[in-house]
Amino acid sequence: MRVTNQNEDISVILKKGDFFGEIALLKDVNRTATVTAIKRSEMLELTTYDFKKLITAKPQLKKKFEEIAQERSCSYKD
Repeated sequence: MRVTNQNEDISVILKKGDFFGEIALLKDVNRTATVTAIKRSEMLELTTYDFKKLITAKPQLKKKFEEIAQERSCSYKD
């Protein structure tokens, strides 16, 4: 996967089991990047409703998503 943020390519490699879109879901904002598959991929879509239901039921997941969102937000600004 290639991640683009504000017309800038960011070197990010997403592997099996990785995810994206957590920043928009957590902060209820427009997406912060565009992800483009560079080879055939299978993805699972999680609605905002289901995401919020999941992190309410599993607070440890919410914490992990928030940590990763913070790391990614910082790397996009560099």
